[in-house]
Amino acid sequence: MARAEAPARDVLAKNAAAYEAMAAEVQELCAAREDEAALEAIRRCAHFAWFHHPGRFADGTLENAALEIGRRLQRAVAGPLARELKATFDGASTGKRRVLHAISCALEIGGHTRLVMSWIALDRASEHSVLLTFQSEQPFRPDLEPRVREHGGGFLMLPIELSNLDAVAALRFAARRNFDLIVLHSHPDDPFPTAAFALPEGPPIALLDHADNVFWLGSSIADCVVHLRRLALEHGRARRFTGDAAVLPIPFDYRPPGFDRREARRRLGVPPERPLLVSVGTGYKYAPTERHDFLRAAARILEREPDAHLHVVGLESDELRGFRGEPHPRLHAEGVRDPTPYQRAADVYLEPFPFGSMTATLESVVCGAAPVLGFAPETHLLISCGDAVEDVLDRPADEDAYVERAVDLLRAPAQRAALVERLQPRILHQHQGAGWHAALAEIYASLDGKPHAPREIPVEGFRAAAVDRAVGRFWAAH
Repeated sequence: MARAEAPARDVLAKNAAAYEAMAAEVQELCAAREDEAALEAIRRCAHFAWFHHPGRFADGTLENAALEIGRRLQRAVAGPLARELKATFDGASTGKRRVLHAISCALEIGGHTRLVMSWIALDRASEHSVLLTFQSEQPFRPDLEPRVREHGGGFLMLPIELSNLDAVAALRFAARRNFDLIVLHSHPDDPFPTAAFALPEGPPIALLDHADNVFWLGSSIADCVVHLRRLALEHGRARRFTGDAAVLPIPFDYRPPGFDRREARRRLGVPPERPLLVSVGTGYKYAPTERHDFLRAAARILEREPDAHLHVVGLESDELRGFRGEPHPRLHAEGVRDPTPYQRAADVYLEPFPFGSMTATLESVVCGAAPVLGFAPETHLLISCGDAVEDVLDRPADEDAYVERAVDLLRAPAQRAALVERLQPRILHQHQGAGWHAALAEIYASLDGKPHAPREIPVEGFRAAAVDRAVGRFWAAH
């Protein structure tokens, strides 16, 4: 074993020991039939595994316990909530496929909620409803509910005061409101769906794999796991015990912003002639590791191009100051705001690294910015902008090549335009056009009338493969 790999293996082993101790508590609670506490313990253990990689990406120790709880659950939904669920989801038949999107938590920012909204907007042949199962007090996007209702569906958020078992019962009850398909947009640590759909009855379940780089729950109750890229499909089969699976490129409901590059720059106060770089991502995606340091690479680009500025949308100024090293004076942390004017104004888009931002990268290219992909990651699970781009655009081999590519694009308007012209049709075809609709139709066809068939999955032992070490290193640094 190489010397550099020893600390990574040690971190994984420490994580695994903590995970196994927490999983043992789950087993004890489940055996004692303390199901309310057991579900909470499953959530705690899975949450730990989400952010402290334990050498596993799925594990029957937790999943099978949640299945057992769900199989013996016979709790009825209380009258007022049952009436509200019926009133929300028992709509008159329209002849369309009825899809319920069960979402743990629809965050106000980030790509996940936009994914749901785009799916609903693009798939007009179906009727889509949304149930938020664990929103707590976090705000969700104000345009989510209007989008759902605009397309004929129901929208409901479960009360935050529900017990775990009551929430499981409510999710199960909602799913039986004559839906043809349930699509799970679950947080990796959410045990409610596994317990709610533990019985072989009700509509088929599609589990969306929107967090393919971390441990998650749900393989046991998925009649189809829907991945967002081919790499995740292969990884799911190897490490998550998935059964039937498919790839659906992330839906992308692109609507031209109504203003051009010149107007975008005017709104931002950017001179028309200034070389402009933009990147979009939440702060943790830029936090440096030993090998991958976005701010260091950005500073090198800006030193090579003395008139250029870089605006990073989603990165807060206090996060920037918390990273090692002094930030370059022409690097601007813009915080959380609408990235569209920046994407429209940009000459070059820098993909975040060491952790990518797929939706933002696709949006930026469609807005007209030439992309520079993050350089050779330790594992491609940590960074991706989708098969439509990566099938035709390679990643730089190292930081030097990354800097050179960015500088070359800044200095070559014709090359930038040619790259964007090459990528835009591919993105629109695969993420919102005929290619996306064909992929969705294939998934629907595979699930139409399919019996729901939950199953136990194997208990997974500790592994320290290269992908585990890379994922473990990333989360240990964050």
